[in-house]
Amino acid sequence: MRLHLYYVYIFTNAYHKVLYTGLTNDLERRCYEHKQKKIKGFTQKYNVDKLIYFEKFDFIDLAIAREKQIKGYSRIKKINLIGQFNKEWKDLFCDRKIEVPHSSYKCQSFFRFESNRKILSANALNNQDTRFNKIFN
Repeated sequence: MRLHLYYVYIFTNAYHKVLYTGLTNDLERRCYEHKQKKIKGFTQKYNVDKLIYFEKFDFIDLAIAREKQIKGYSRIKKINLIGQFNKEWKDLFCDRKIEVPHSSYKCQSFFRFESNRKILSANALNNQDTRFNKIFN
């Protein structure tokens, strides 16, 4: 049985004017596709090819819910989220590898689960934002 991992990510352009949130099961491939302009449409048109944020998930339903939550955030809230994870807004895709920024932000431990997959804690989320938690309660 193959273990599946899913990633919610945010890309930007060179001037940080555009924030693009997406979901993939292969982050390195997706970064390469953006860098090589292989994806036609929005990201190609606006030169969105700089990986500045990502989260890893074991379950697709959680990744989809998180992607929707981030897409619903205001620009300010997205900027704060990125700033906590990647203070310098450095491109995290370098030499065809994903780098994890050196910060106190723990992208590996967003959620803990019981056997029924109910969220026990979501330390990375703002306590004021209950939309994500309502999905699983």
